[in-house]
Amino acid sequence: MNLFLRSILKYKVLHIAYWVWAFIGLLHQREEFLNSGFKESLPDTIIIICSQMICVYACIYLLIPRFLNKGSHFLFTGLTILFIISAALLSSVAQTFYTLFTIGEPLNNFFLITFTQSIDLTVVTAIFVALVVITQRYQLDQHKKQLEKEKLETELSFLKSQINPHFLFNALNSIYVLIDLDKKIASETLLRFSGLLRYQLYECSENEVDIDREILFLNDYIWLEKMRNGDLIDVDVQLDIAGRFRIAPFMLIPFFENAFKHVSRHSKQKNSISIKGIAENDMFSMTATNTYNKSEGMNGQSGIGLQNVARRLELLYPGRHELEIIKNENTFTVKLKIHAQQNGMHYSR
Repeated sequence: MNLFLRSILKYKVLHIAYWVWAFIGLLHQREEFLNSGFKESLPDTIIIICSQMICVYACIYLLIPRFLNKGSHFLFTGLTILFIISAALLSSVAQTFYTLFTIGEPLNNFFLITFTQSIDLTVVTAIFVALVVITQRYQLDQHKKQLEKEKLETELSFLKSQINPHFLFNALNSIYVLIDLDKKIASETLLRFSGLLRYQLYECSENEVDIDREILFLNDYIWLEKMRNGDLIDVDVQLDIAGRFRIAPFMLIPFFENAFKHVSRHSKQKNSISIKGIAENDMFSMTATNTYNKSEGMNGQSGIGLQNVARRLELLYPGRHELEIIKNENTFTVKLKIHAQQNGMHYSR
């Protein structure tokens, strides 16, 4: 019983309110039109309201689900007109019999009354159908938006899960190399590596983090890579952070990984990595450049890491970022700009 009452209150309260209001208004109208009292006008009013309810609920629960929602618009329109005409005829017949049994005379102007009631039924039914269609379209639109949101969140989660193991693999490989070279440095590296893991596991659950915290994470990664590569590579990293700027976690690490992974390793030429970034007000910009060995090609230089970060930027900063990748004869450069507010920026490659 309680479930029944809750269902009525939740889904039918507006219907009940409308029909009560329509009944009272129509009863008052019939009293004036028939110049009669409450008792004489009540049966006539009940007949008209019942005919309206038959048309309305036949459309809502029968015709809309079976025909209109499935694209059969002409069939829906034809059947609705048929229901309206039938309901108007039944109403007029019922009123005729009621008049015949109460005052002994049939209803005058039968066809005129039928036509008038058809117009009234059409208006009432059209209003209800319009409300139902608008409500369904709104709910469908909200459902599509929710599905799209869930799809984007799933895709972002998948991309992030690809980035993290990729970074962990590189970091563990660096520690493995250092263990044979210098155990003391390897111990320091493990300590820093634990900080990296702590950041990944406990500090990146939010959609955005303060960029200065992300920079600390990157500095530990750079230190680790410097230890692994020794003096073979000149590393120049300048990150100037002014004010507070928030960014999606692990958004920048793929650029650093890419530079260290694919930097050249010439024995007689300069091997260098230069990364410069600045965050001020609502803008963050960064340029990462590394030399590469032309004879070894660029295999992997634009691989999974950069592909993932490009996709994450599209999802998280649509119209609010610029990503430009430049491959010259001996250098590979990535330029990135992220704006905190919408400003018409674009993705380019």
